[in-house]
Amino acid sequence: MKKEKIIGGALSCLILCGVLVGCSSNSTSSGNNANEASTSTVSTAAVPYEKGTITETEFTSEWMGLKYTLPDNMVMMTEDVLESQSVSGKVQMEMQAMMNDASGDNIVVLTEDLSSLSSIDEESYIELSKPQIESLSDNITFDEVGKRTIAGEEFYELPYHLSMEIDGVNVTMNQTFFCKKKDDRMICMTLTNSGEDTVSYLLSGFSKI
Repeated sequence: MKKEKIIGGALSCLILCGVLVGCSSNSTSSGNNANEASTSTVSTAAVPYEKGTITETEFTSEWMGLKYTLPDNMVMMTEDVLESQSVSGKVQMEMQAMMNDASGDNIVVLTEDLSSLSSIDEESYIELSKPQIESLSDNITFDEVGKRTIAGEEFYELPYHLSMEIDGVNVTMNQTFFCKKKDDRMICMTLTNSGEDTVSYLLSGFSKI
């Protein structure tokens, strides 16, 4: 039961960020931001987005150019679960997999449509995400923003640590947020983890297509 509560809270963190980042950006997109040129991360010949596919052991996204093969002791969430957490036309849940133990460690992948916000880049997206994450808990600390290469692709990385109450249970968790802009969407990943070794383990499932 505790594991389910932790995973549910982690998923809520991701969805909240994904849904509200675009809204927050819209509120500040007038003025100078509206006149900014599109960043270099937006492709001039964008490949049409297509949602990835999942099986019991793999996630494959031709659009991302990435595949995720479940490491040992992990379970893939079903398509029904993913669709129930998606927001039509805006936020698409791509994959969620969790460790099949009591740790609550898991990985969630989503994409957010930013077609109306062409000037937003990864650093801006992370800054807009922070207030949404902070709203979840009075006790949260952020580490420095960095970069990490995942299956040959460079992602921005924001580790943070929070304590929160989920269904009456006090839970302390580490999460690491990754994002990378591709065409007019942001690829987002959140890893709920027990430390750097777990982050590396959860990321080990990714490979380039």
